[in-house]
Amino acid sequence: MRWTNMLLLASAAVAESTFWVSPSAEQNCVGIYAGSEESPASISVYTPKLDNSSVINFMGHEGWMALAIYKYEDLPFIGDMGRKEWGYKYHCNSMNVQYKLCTHDEIGQYIVKQNYTGNTIFTTKVDLLEDTTFNYTVNETGLYCVTAHPNNEMNKFMSTVTVKDGNGQLSGYDYNKLAYHGVMSGLWAATLIGYLVLCFLRKNLLPVHKRLLALIAVNLAVSLLWTIYNAIYNAQGPTSFVKTLVVISAVISALRWALSMWLALYVAHGMHYFSTPLIQSAKKKAVAVTATFWVFESIVASMFYLIGMVQGTYVRMAIGACLCFVLYSTLYIFYNIYSWMNHTQKSYIDENMSVQIDQIAKLRAVYLAFLLLFAFMVLFNIMVLLRGSIVGSTLNLIQTTNIAWVNEWKYRWFFVHDWIELANLLVVLAALWVLRPSRYFNQMMDGSGQISQKDYDEFELDEYDEGV
Repeated sequence: MRWTNMLLLASAAVAESTFWVSPSAEQNCVGIYAGSEESPASISVYTPKLDNSSVINFMGHEGWMALAIYKYEDLPFIGDMGRKEWGYKYHCNSMNVQYKLCTHDEIGQYIVKQNYTGNTIFTTKVDLLEDTTFNYTVNETGLYCVTAHPNNEMNKFMSTVTVKDGNGQLSGYDYNKLAYHGVMSGLWAATLIGYLVLCFLRKNLLPVHKRLLALIAVNLAVSLLWTIYNAIYNAQGPTSFVKTLVVISAVISALRWALSMWLALYVAHGMHYFSTPLIQSAKKKAVAVTATFWVFESIVASMFYLIGMVQGTYVRMAIGACLCFVLYSTLYIFYNIYSWMNHTQKSYIDENMSVQIDQIAKLRAVYLAFLLLFAFMVLFNIMVLLRGSIVGSTLNLIQTTNIAWVNEWKYRWFFVHDWIELANLLVVLAALWVLRPSRYFNQMMDGSGQISQKDYDEFELDEYDEGV
């Protein structure tokens, strides 16, 4: 039995998932929060009957499959070896009865070690010629697995696993997203209010400040949309309205990333301090490439969240095709931001614009820090997938497990993808601080071209003398 072939259900926040039982994908695991007596958490496994012609008998026995539902920490108690030369045996059949690993009444079930004293392992024999449904009540919060194996691997059939979490329709993996996006909404709202007050006090804003205000507003809208989506999904499940809402949220979220990249390119091009044919051409390309990114990222994000609600091979193929465009445009934009920052910094130095030199140097440091964090998180997730849990990856590289995120299933979503929401907030806050409105600087730079540091110093001294 291939225990290494494991899939995590509900990766896209779905309460119901379908998997095909086969030797290549025998086990599915999902984190579940235990419910109350009024609303208990549960796992339901439905197996439709197969036609007689679809069932291949094995050694004269009728077609059946062994089914087990259990808490992941009880995995070591499933299967037994008996003698070393026999190897591990997981399913009870007539041969294993002879080995005295199980009894005749247990044929068709998974073998459970005799020293097991818990009560979270459920195993039974499923007749493939009958419609069968088995319900499993979850009394303890944890990572639960459903596994099935036919008596003959030629018997290919489908079982539908329906998971009901104790906290609502959201899966246990994604339930904490509701609070997370709520907190992020509050932080973005506070940022918007604070920056609006600062802009009101300084007045005479530069174009970059207005663009930053728009970026904050879009980020706030994204956080609010995801909060509303998770709240409605948790209450109602994957209704038509929820599917529409997730597409809208994905499109606005993609717009947020496109706007962030365009604004980064705008700053890298020197904002409005320089205007040459080369820069004008680069700005037009920036609009085109970020618009392309928005279109394909919207498609990828929408289908990613719908993939658990709308099954299909063509959906996955479309995601893969669009993802190629997203990756290419992202790498292209990242490279151009870095390249143009270096070019603009040199231009500032040539013009002796020390205020802008300081700004671009700080923004360049923020950008490089984000790239390092991005690269680290990608490598970190790869390491987790290869090694197993976070603990096994970071504290003990020798320790390995057969499934990733065993101990961290409650917050797996943060380390896989939602960390970038927090990183985005920190990057925007850093940019807001570096490019914060300043009374003298804004008055001097508004509508002007290249201003040297010498002119800036004289301007500030003149303004100071007038106030004496």
